[in-house]
Amino acid sequence: DIPESKLKVLNLRDERSHYPLLSLTDQFGNAFQSIVTNAMEISPGIFVLTTSRNGIYIYDRFHHKLVNHRHNAADPTSLVNNTPYTITTDSTGWVFIGATPHGISYFKSNAVIGQQSIFMDKQGNSYDGYISSIATLDNVNYFIGTNDDLLAWNRNTNTTQFLINKLDIDIPVKDQVNYVAFDNKRRLWACIPGQGICVLDENHNLVTFLNLATNDNTNV
Repeated sequence: DIPESKLKVLNLRDERSHYPLLSLTDQFGNAFQSIVTNAMEISPGIFVLTTSRNGIYIYDRFHHKLVNHRHNAADPTSLVNNTPYTITTDSTGWVFIGATPHGISYFKSNAVIGQQSIFMDKQGNSYDGYISSIATLDNVNYFIGTNDDLLAWNRNTNTTQFLINKLDIDIPVKDQVNYVAFDNKRRLWACIPGQGICVLDENHNLVTFLNLATNDNTNV
């Protein structure tokens, strides 16, 4: 609830609502007074809440606990900044947080938080801006939608490839990729607002480009 700056839970069955964090304080004894911008259940009863300026909160619904994580300029294992939004997880328990405009932070229970603020390929192309979406199949290779391209980032080797602008499709050189997801054939779908959808195979080759025609929406 933005006007109240409170997290509200709505029961869709009986349409009743309540405020689960109303009586909670974090590990420092501070009450929750943040605007929630995104939320995801990362394991049963455990939620990540991103906020507009106060980093992230980990809410344990079963134990009624709240833990706040923020950026600390003196600590490279802290959150990359205090304005996160995008949340995604892999199958092994790692959680990835996209934090505009400084890249991503990633963590796992009982593991150190990592940061990746600059993505660079072998040709010297680099990116350090907005992260809109993240997807992975193998928990090593991550596909990241950004303000002007689709990145393929290998977390083990810290190597990056810039994919969309190298494809032979008729789109502007710099355009946002705002959502990425895999289908059941392991193909990657990348949405480019106002342009269409690219479908790539496992070798990053173009399978098809669903072009958005303003006068014929049957092409989408």
